[in-house]
Amino acid sequence: MAELDPFAGLAAVLGTAAVHVDPHRQARKGVPEVVYAAGKSPGLTLAAVQALLERQPGGRVLVSRASAEVIDVLRAELEPAGATVLVAPYGGTVLATRQDASPPRETGGVVAMLTAGASDAPAADEAAWVAREMGCRIVRADDVGVAGLHRLEAPLRMLREHGADVVIVVAGMDGALPSVVSGLVDVPVIGLPTSVGYGLGGGGVAALLSMLQTCAPGLVVVNIDNGVGAGATAALIANRVAATRYFMFGLRPKKFTASTCMTTSLSWFNISPRERTMPRSGRLRDSLASSTVKLPRSVSPGRTGLSQRKLSTPGEPRLSLWPITESTSRRI
Repeated sequence: MAELDPFAGLAAVLGTAAVHVDPHRQARKGVPEVVYAAGKSPGLTLAAVQALLERQPGGRVLVSRASAEVIDVLRAELEPAGATVLVAPYGGTVLATRQDASPPRETGGVVAMLTAGASDAPAADEAAWVAREMGCRIVRADDVGVAGLHRLEAPLRMLREHGADVVIVVAGMDGALPSVVSGLVDVPVIGLPTSVGYGLGGGGVAALLSMLQTCAPGLVVVNIDNGVGAGATAALIANRVAATRYFMFGLRPKKFTASTCMTTSLSWFNISPRERTMPRSGRLRDSLASSTVKLPRSVSPGRTGLSQRKLSTPGEPRLSLWPITESTSRRI
């Protein structure tokens, strides 16, 4: 009797190729597969990107931690075939697209991003590009760390005006900025420690430990330099909030993000006990419409000058709509 191979069939499932891409991850998980280039040879990174470009429905592939050598190889091999290779302003993060690639579908989610210093930009770019590929609008302010705390006032006002659903705060050194921001905003904050610092505790260790020991509620932390993890988590949160806005108010996500942001946290959207018992979103919309203002069923993408409206009748829900204009929103 032939000896049974306990691993029979695994080869058929796993195959024998050096890389096994997951082109349907975004459809299944909501997060696209990102090719991690660090530790891979340029040829292996290229093989993974080519496989994803061929099989990815949207024709877009992100690469993280790409060295200059990897970027040169990707451009030399992909661009002659008609693909486009874009590199983040501070390097390391790459977006490769097919000729027929479609842009990310706008979800209505708004991800805000603050960096403590200019040295934190590479990790911030990584997070921003991931969130953008997941359909979110990015609102960003750089170099606003605690060494000059007065710089933080204007960005915080901007985040509030743009109706940010979640904030990524990127910091190295002492890693204090995420705790400061988390104590001042009423949306989730994701701390992204970076490997910036001196001597003992440098390399992001002090920043990570400081964020983990925060006393400001609402702050969660990813690992050092994990921009992909921060961007993916932030976008998942923002996209779920955007889907809830659509369910409650009937505003289509794509139209919604083109012109307005709505803040729905408790400090801006207060639901009375009577409204909390309403099971259907239509009843909530009808109640809001009959109170003071009539909510639009849809918002035209061209109405970027929509003025702020508040519904603040005592005991009734309160709503504010904020404009987003191209001049005030930073795009990738």
